[in-house]
Amino acid sequence: MPERIANIGWATFFGGEFAKDVKAEQIAEAGFAIDKVGDGYLVRITDNINDVADNYPHFSKRRVELKKLFPDDFFLVKDEPISL
Repeated sequence: MPERIANIGWATFFGGEFAKDVKAEQIAEAGFAIDKVGDGYLVRITDNINDVADNYPHFSKRRVELKKLFPDDFFLVKDEPISL
């Protein structure tokens, strides 16, 4: 199992060793959908998966905001990919 997660997709499940770094209350207070599933958490960046294709700037901005709620070294991808 990798020690870090590459990046956050529209919806990401943080289970096992990664669940301990999820600050569920802070994530919910920041307006992200988060559900406790078993011993982990399912986190969604936006309410609509189509935002990835139809409104990438909004999706990207929200992903940056969400990543700030995790430890600095949690994700391998540090910079947000740009949309062409």
